[in-house]
Amino acid sequence: GFQQSVEFVESVFREQGPFDGVMAFSQGASFLGMLCQIKNRKDLAGEDCCLKFQFAILVAGFKSLQRCHGHFYEGSKIMMPSLHVVGDTDAVIACDRSITLSELFHEPTLLRHPGGHFVPASSAQKQTYLEFLKRMSAVNS
Repeated sequence: GFQQSVEFVESVFREQGPFDGVMAFSQGASFLGMLCQIKNRKDLAGEDCCLKFQFAILVAGFKSLQRCHGHFYEGSKIMMPSLHVVGDTDAVIACDRSITLSELFHEPTLLRHPGGHFVPASSAQKQTYLEFLKRMSAVNS
């Protein structure tokens, strides 16, 4: 279940990390939101965290509706730069659910597109990705 997934990701970070950032789609983006909060809480507490990444890109992300995950959405804002990609006509994850997830982050960047449940890659969206990644590169260099 959930804890085994967290442990697996932590093992990947220990063996292959650190990573500059993490990008995830749909259920993966929901999971990434929770990982960001795990990292955020450990950072705020001054605890060591093996989840070494500096930013997150969440495409069609959403807050989990599982009661046992509710604590991830309480407390302080997630102090990690984030880009949230939201499809205005997404029939799988309604755009308001993605926006609600973005509001858990401090100063999130929001990329809305007219499409549905996919990673948009038109020229306009590519520009937003590039600008976000350039900002992250400048912050992390």
